[in-house]
Amino acid sequence: MRQLTLSLLVGGIGVVLVPSLSKADCATGPEYYVSLNKTSFTVCASSGGRDCGSSVAMLRQNVADGSVVVIGNNCDSRCYVDECVPPGTYRYGYATPYDCSQTGCGGGIVLFREATMPVWTSSECTRTDDVAAPIATSITPPWGTGSADAGVDRYLACNSGGGCTTVTKARRTVRMFDAFALGLGLLFMSLRVQRRRRKSAKY
Repeated sequence: MRQLTLSLLVGGIGVVLVPSLSKADCATGPEYYVSLNKTSFTVCASSGGRDCGSSVAMLRQNVADGSVVVIGNNCDSRCYVDECVPPGTYRYGYATPYDCSQTGCGGGIVLFREATMPVWTSSECTRTDDVAAPIATSITPPWGTGSADAGVDRYLACNSGGGCTTVTKARRTVRMFDAFALGLGLLFMSLRVQRRRRKSAKY
């Protein structure tokens, strides 16, 4: 009876804990955050050892026509400030993406963050003194040059390796099935042992 109880206990623990472990949180990789302030965008790059003033150019791509500019190093603390942005939708990201070794979950690197500037309530925007306007560039963004979403990649795919990896619903299902099968196997083994003991006790 003790072995039967132990088998059921082990199987139950497997069914409950294995899926929970597969859903464990893991640290995210470098990301971009864009906030709107009237006619300007503030662009922050989290972690990865890059802040405003990095030697790697921060790009702004117009989604409508694919044109690209370098926004320069107008900094507010660790973030870029892109002033007097014309109405439209844009992609912000570094000209050189983060390395796959910096991804937190092993799945991929975020290449850009998209943001939309609404139509200004005023036709005028005053740029901060000594802050140069963005400069047009022929740099090809790491996410692509197409307009709209044609030929544009949101992520840089990375092989799963260091750190933890994200677990899909299908993988969780497989793990639950494996744990259930393990519990049944232990239960059958326990029943066989009990039968042998009963037979030996008769003789």
